[in-house]
Amino acid sequence: MLRLGRVDDDTIINDALGWTRAGIVYSDGRHLRSARKGRSRLVLRGAISVRISGDGRRIVTERWLGGRRGWWIGDPAGTRQRRLPVSAAAGPRAAGYYDLTPNHDGTALLAWRAAPGDDGGDAVVTWPVGGDPETDHVAAPFGYAPVATWN
Repeated sequence: MLRLGRVDDDTIINDALGWTRAGIVYSDGRHLRSARKGRSRLVLRGAISVRISGDGRRIVTERWLGGRRGWWIGDPAGTRQRRLPVSAAAGPRAAGYYDLTPNHDGTALLAWRAAPGDDGGDAVVTWPVGGDPETDHVAAPFGYAPVATWN
């Protein structure tokens, strides 16, 4: 058993876990960590959330670096990280992407897109890794469904 200790009121712990052969990767609200046999070790600094591909070979992390929020893809050991061309909502007319999740082999992403205005732009979307989310494929949500996941 791993005890995380006290968490302050300003820390948001992401509820997603990544199960890997090396341990369970999770965000403690500030950094990506790996837990195994009751111990925890630092994997990646500044990662506030993690999602893992079905085959366990890729993780997508949401990170705050230099005061900017962004998404990164790499391996579960925290190496070979590269920034994804996805931005948070910037301004009143820009769409924001949330809960980016890789597909089984890490070649595509799924996310909740929140679009401003009354144009009905909120949707669950998917696009190839390395592609531009503006060329996304829309999967119509059922009512308000801000969580996206692969089947």
